[in-house]
Amino acid sequence: MNLRNKKILLTGATGGIGTALVEQLTKEGATILAHGRNAAKLDSLTAAYKNVVPLVGDLSSQEDLDMLLNAIETHDRDLDILILNAGIQQHIELASDLHGMEKTKHEMTVNALIPMQLSSALLPLLLERDEAAVVGVTSLLAYAPKQSAPVYSASKAALKSFLQALGYQLEGTSVQVIEWIPPLVDTPMTEGRGTRKMTPEDCAARFTKSLLHSRRVCSPGVGRFIPALLRLAPGFIQKKIREPDSPTTI
Repeated sequence: MNLRNKKILLTGATGGIGTALVEQLTKEGATILAHGRNAAKLDSLTAAYKNVVPLVGDLSSQEDLDMLLNAIETHDRDLDILILNAGIQQHIELASDLHGMEKTKHEMTVNALIPMQLSSALLPLLLERDEAAVVGVTSLLAYAPKQSAPVYSASKAALKSFLQALGYQLEGTSVQVIEWIPPLVDTPMTEGRGTRKMTPEDCAARFTKSLLHSRRVCSPGVGRFIPALLRLAPGFIQKKIREPDSPTTI
């Protein structure tokens, strides 16, 4: 897929992989509709890179989500690519956390329900394009859950399944459905966890390369071996992933 002059809506643009994706995608000549909650960080992105349009909002707010969709419908109907990158991970002890269900609903909304809603709402526009894509950022925890992140693991498994089914529905259309599965990446979300982390810049570069080559699934780093290893030694891999202090925790 040629990204030059493509218009891309990127959620979660103000940190980690999202910020690194802005740099990589603008290098390829794309225009980025960069969405995030932090207005100052969005201003920094627009100052640092050409062809970045800042969109400030909190996707967990229905009002902000409606404003985003209205802005796209009004000003950016020529949208080519939707990248569902925004996500949160919370440590939730379901048996003892007094706010566990409130946190659960919020995390499932941000990580799974909102990507589904954005995809559904924007598909009519994407289907008008000669070449378009919906890209979802999932996790290796969609394959095997982590003890300290039960809701995050479940939300990413739900997103993974949704993307697969959406791909079935869009077979034969101009819209590709793509899954990006990052390894353990050195971001604020993973602070204090694991070792041998991939940098956001390296991860974003690999994701961008996979988009240029229209690969339906991209799992850079050691993550590409996890599905096969789960078939060969499921107990061993699940134990390594579930342990919160394991060097291989993701």
